[in-house]
Amino acid sequence: MLLSNPFYFPTSPETRLLLEQEKAIAESILAKSNIHRSNLYYRIANALDRESLLQAAIPFQSGKPIAIITEGLLPYLTREEKETLAGNIRDLLKQHDGIWITPDIHTKQLLKFFSQADGTMQQRMQNVLGATGRDIETNTFEDENDVRQFFTNAGFTIEEYPYSNVLDDLSSVKLSNLNPEEILAILQMLKTLILTIRSS
Repeated sequence: MLLSNPFYFPTSPETRLLLEQEKAIAESILAKSNIHRSNLYYRIANALDRESLLQAAIPFQSGKPIAIITEGLLPYLTREEKETLAGNIRDLLKQHDGIWITPDIHTKQLLKFFSQADGTMQQRMQNVLGATGRDIETNTFEDENDVRQFFTNAGFTIEEYPYSNVLDDLSSVKLSNLNPEEILAILQMLKTLILTIRSS
């Protein structure tokens, strides 16, 4: 289950169009690879609405583990919305078991680093604010301790996978004009979290 962009309402024409476009792209890729997936489903759901999310998960077999992936979502959510999302995902994982995977671990330190390295970063965040009403800088985690405290308080155990572990496999690194030290400094701040429900 992939959860992303929270700014389309589930019943809006834009949401349905986006889903149809994503479905067409995925089916085209599968067809070119001669892959048939009878267990691939497309559902529209509001990740901040527990019932909507549980309804979207109905095709999943009860008792079978699932992976929930959120990418490009958390930076747009307020703290309260993040807490709602975490609670909804926790409830879903209680029913199906499995893991929550997210690379959306942005801190104010990381944003400051990128702003210093990229003179257009502040303007891009202003553009996002103007287009969505979402203040990424305000919504960002304070620091690494805040990240750990948030997910722990939400009932999860945390495994961290720094991007620096896969430095040699990243094509973007090979295309970059940055020197190895600069790249490593950036990648050490970027990570993906694997979250599981903390046992009582």
